[in-house]
Amino acid sequence: MELNWQIQKLGTAGEPVHIGLKQGTVIFIVGANGSGKSALMTQLSKQTGQLSTVRIAAHRQSWFSSSSVDLTPKARKELQTNIASRDTRDDSRWKDDYAAPRAQVALFDLANAQNTVSRTIHELLKSGKDPEAKTMALRPSPLEALNEILSISTLTVRLSINDNGDILAQHGDGPTFSISLLSDGERNALMLAAQVLTAAPDTLFLIDEPERHLHRAITEPMLSALFEKRDDCAFVIATHEPELPSCNPDALVILVRQCSWAGHSANGWDVDILEPGLDVPDDIKRALLGSRRRILFIEGDTQSLDYPLISALFPELSVRPMGSCGEVMRSVSGLVGTDGLHWLEPIGLIDRDDRTEDEIVELEKSRIFALEVSAIESIFYSIEAVNALASQQAILGGLDTDELIGKAIEAGISSLDAEACEILAARRSAKSARNEVLGQLPDWSDIRKSGGEDIELHVQTKYKAELETVSDAVKARDLATITARYAIKKTGLPSAVASALRFTNRHHYEEAIVSLAKRNAGFRTALRTKLGRLTEHLDGNLAS
Repeated sequence: MELNWQIQKLGTAGEPVHIGLKQGTVIFIVGANGSGKSALMTQLSKQTGQLSTVRIAAHRQSWFSSSSVDLTPKARKELQTNIASRDTRDDSRWKDDYAAPRAQVALFDLANAQNTVSRTIHELLKSGKDPEAKTMALRPSPLEALNEILSISTLTVRLSINDNGDILAQHGDGPTFSISLLSDGERNALMLAAQVLTAAPDTLFLIDEPERHLHRAITEPMLSALFEKRDDCAFVIATHEPELPSCNPDALVILVRQCSWAGHSANGWDVDILEPGLDVPDDIKRALLGSRRRILFIEGDTQSLDYPLISALFPELSVRPMGSCGEVMRSVSGLVGTDGLHWLEPIGLIDRDDRTEDEIVELEKSRIFALEVSAIESIFYSIEAVNALASQQAILGGLDTDELIGKAIEAGISSLDAEACEILAARRSAKSARNEVLGQLPDWSDIRKSGGEDIELHVQTKYKAELETVSDAVKARDLATITARYAIKKTGLPSAVASALRFTNRHHYEEAIVSLAKRNAGFRTALRTKLGRLTEHLDGNLAS
């Protein structure tokens, strides 16, 4: 098997992307809905020529009418010709005129493969070739191989063929029953595995969205086992599930961004290629699959405040939460300059954490940007956010906007008593002290010079100055300074502001902020200014 697959680039300019297909090739096509994955599979089916090709569509029929095989060998051969021709048509992406016959073909091929083995062993024995017959009998039959694949795929069902030629199923030591009574997942696993195991060598399989009918816990081990069992074939799989290519590191991955159309036919694709063996950690590689070319790594997880807000503020980016600040830095550095990822722009966003301006500038050289404010809560409760939601709530309730803004600011400030101010000042001072200590830690030359003596570190906290700053801001009712400079998350300020603006709790308030950012471009622009020089970098206005 040797096939040069040509993918026409989006637009008329540029040479097509050339991908070689041969025995053992595994390719995953990953992209969003509507990006052109299925159209790309159809385009490949038109280039296969005389190559034996089996297409397993996403909209395939997932049931059997009975456990018996109704096809004759002649009908099976005619169906093969008709199905192969049908699969090259553009409307095969969504329409299948042979849905029921395909299921029968899968069962016919399984029963025929099993019977062929039995006949061959019988003929060898009749010819006196006992050693050859014994050798063949010791190999797994097609049915045994199928049961092994089902077991590897965490399915407990086993299949057998009775004297009448019916294909039956069995769970454990229970009674046998018709395969038409299998669960949806079991039926689909049976059809997929049967088609792959019984195909001729040098067959190209085009499998569209295997996860649509099978749980990931089944799909991952099943595909991996089939790839290993049929390394004399080639596989192209279109999927939304990034775990599938991640579990197959030797596979080539095609990232599909979008496609162009000429009538009902796609005629160009915007694609990037992830070569097998890419030297990128698995968790970062998973983040790439399905991402845009610009990917922003942030702190936190999908349940934290950072993720929904940053995603709303930057809808043109793929936002990936990576946990800690250190993981964000590792993710960006792991991708910058990696061979084969020249098309990707990884960027990091971290909390400011009282970093100095020099430290921030140094981080930006590595595409790591710090928030302009203390933490993500500062953006939610900034004066811009309060003003926007106060205006929205005033319109809904027939209230005066300025009066509602005043009440929200007063409620937030009043929630900060003397003890709260002391805690805010102490927390910020602690961050400053930690940074100062880290800056004084000795390196090997300092320790050598000390002759083994203790090295003293001198740290002067900024607590008194910070307490004065926060106390002055409270007296001046300066919400902007307080939310930008201090970690307000564990104070009463968020709940007080939310309540004053007539929200049930702070979580409803925060959800309203995200919702408004998604639908209001002006509000997004206002909040993006709180993200430091990241916004300038993304807009192309930051000097390199």
